Amino acid sequence: MYPNHQGKYDGYAIVYGNNKPCSVVMDKKRSNFPFVREVIDLVRGKRMELDNLRQSMTIIHEVANEVRQGRRFLIFPEGAYD
Repeated sequence: MYPNHQGKYDGYAIVYGNNKPCSVVMDKKRSNFPFVREVIDLVRGKRMELDNLRQSMTIIHEVANEVRQGRRFLIFPEGAYD
């Protein structure tokens, strides 16, 4: 899923409102905030280093492979929120 807006709590609402399990791809720096860290770990989310192209491509390939196997991900294309 690729939403066109990202607020601080949009991801939680979308994951909670889905009837099938869903994970997320998130900026690694923001994924270490309190509570966020635990949620990302619980949903086996992917942490992407936005300033590291090699690591980002590795994450993209991992997500693509897992999507092919039926796993669902929530990805915010703008990469950050205000």
